[in-house]
Amino acid sequence: MWNYIIIGGGTAGMVVASRLSEDPNVRVLVIEAGADKSSDPSVLTPGLFSTQIGNPEYDWMFRSTRQPSPSRQSHLNDRIIAQPRGKQLGGTSAMNIMVMMAGPSTNWLPYFRKMATVTPPGANARKVAQVDKWHDPALDGHAGPLQIGWGKDYPETLNGAWVKTFDNLLGSRMTGDPRNGEAIGGFQNMESVSPETRCRSYAGNAYYGPAERGRENLTVLTSTRVVSITTKETSRGLRALGVLARMPDGLGEYLEASEEVILCAGAVQSPQLLELSGIGGRALLEQHGIPVRIDNPHVGENLQDHPIVGQMFEVKDGIRSLDLLKEPEYAEAALDQFSRGTGLLSQSPLASAYTPFVDKDGVMPEAEIERLFDEHFRYGTDCSHDKKKEHQILRSCMEKPRSNQVQYHLLPASLPVPDPNGIAPVFHKPQVAVMAILSHPLGRGNVHITSPSIDHAPALDPCYLEHPLDMEILARSVQFTERIVSTPPFADALTGARYPDYPSADTSLDRAKEIVRQVTFSCYHPAGTCAMKPRGDGGVVDARLVVHGTVNLRVVDASVFPLMPSGNIQATVYAVAERAAAFIKESAGRCTARSTGSTSSVDGSPDGSVGTSVHGSVDGNGSNAST
Repeated sequence: MWNYIIIGGGTAGMVVASRLSEDPNVRVLVIEAGADKSSDPSVLTPGLFSTQIGNPEYDWMFRSTRQPSPSRQSHLNDRIIAQPRGKQLGGTSAMNIMVMMAGPSTNWLPYFRKMATVTPPGANARKVAQVDKWHDPALDGHAGPLQIGWGKDYPETLNGAWVKTFDNLLGSRMTGDPRNGEAIGGFQNMESVSPETRCRSYAGNAYYGPAERGRENLTVLTSTRVVSITTKETSRGLRALGVLARMPDGLGEYLEASEEVILCAGAVQSPQLLELSGIGGRALLEQHGIPVRIDNPHVGENLQDHPIVGQMFEVKDGIRSLDLLKEPEYAEAALDQFSRGTGLLSQSPLASAYTPFVDKDGVMPEAEIERLFDEHFRYGTDCSHDKKKEHQILRSCMEKPRSNQVQYHLLPASLPVPDPNGIAPVFHKPQVAVMAILSHPLGRGNVHITSPSIDHAPALDPCYLEHPLDMEILARSVQFTERIVSTPPFADALTGARYPDYPSADTSLDRAKEIVRQVTFSCYHPAGTCAMKPRGDGGVVDARLVVHGTVNLRVVDASVFPLMPSGNIQATVYAVAERAAAFIKESAGRCTARSTGSTSSVDGSPDGSVGTSVHGSVDGNGSNAST
């Protein structure tokens, strides 16, 4: 028998496993459906991240329902949206683009520091990307397992030009460290890449390195699938006893836990496993013949993601785009550079920018922003009390003048996005992608089982742009993209050819909305489907991540976010897992039933809670971490 069984060896799962197994007196079991690919070049080489996407060896390859569902008007031209998720030890932290920007919260800072060792920026990052102009060493960690820093070969023509162009567009340099919550401008991301080896640093090698692999009290089963969680009724609530797992040989095995079962399967599969185990909405469970253990229709609801509009622009000859890797001669040279710790393959290629609300004329006037809010933050008779409260919190956040409302990314390559619709463009010349991301989406979707079998993927409906304000903000952000690509020095790298192929002179709102419908996809940041809220307000877990109505079943991954952090979520998931591990250690031997009337607020930030801030700025999760 194990003290703790962790379902999912992804971003969150491996953090929890590492921290719990520090105590040699407890036995910890991790069950991961994917393989251990910690020596795979496609995982370790930063610039090869896209080779995993859409490959079933690494990727769960989830797909959305058509957007929208038939009952709603068309928002994304009825397209199916790909949702890659890491199917391997380390989860999506093994296949994301390695962005590591921690969100602003004093509650979180100790956990960000605990998880990271930050290497100061080198000469290239300081000169080309001007990182030393904003980097605040006081926010860094110095002894954590994750290795974080910057690359050392950023091209002046792209990453350097990107930063300078935002200086020109916004009239100033970066206003502060992106981790402090009030930073506006263009910047080079921190990245989860080892400064010594130039290999990806992620949950599968940072939290499961030689020391952890040598612990006799920690067992990790890979290529093993949890089918369901077994439970029994007690006077204090439902108690998790263990799991039924399908072993690599295909045979089933029952595995027991004496203390807790900890579900870290990610925002898509954690609600799936709860429903398959009888915890979910009664009508849905009975439809599939699953005995109801806890009737909670909020399981699988509240799905949130950052919709992202990805436009591609052709670059001039001689500009270093990762698309050049398609040429054998360039690929060979790039691999040789990587072997010496340099070149585009040795670093996360992404650069970013945080902006306030923007449109074709630049920063939007406050009066226009308030007009949009007054028009679209309206509450009809069908708007629940919880939704009204959530919208009030979001509006107060979105009205802050110096906070991140739209995030832009520069990817020096054409987008590696799987296209289930069969309409992906084919490019004959190197491209770069300029992407606009909605920091605070109001649309809410859901993910639910489609059968009583773990082998059938759940139905994933993110409801992108369901809320009209999401479309209005994204369309204006696309208008601002036109300013980015026409402003020097970034404009000097481009030929003018683009996808979608619209006249650059047409900056109308209607044209921008059509681009949004045509090329919006997922930022790979699904979250919120087991939300940390009072049950009466739509919650699934309490302030210490215990499932409402249970004694010893926790969820630890991005599904517990009540509201989305702004920006990439990977670092926030690491921090959630670090804090959850502390909770579990505190609760050892004294688990008690959790009230379904938890006092945690909608943003989950009471004393002693996880405290996920809606201002956060990062990414990742169990088998569900993202950039």
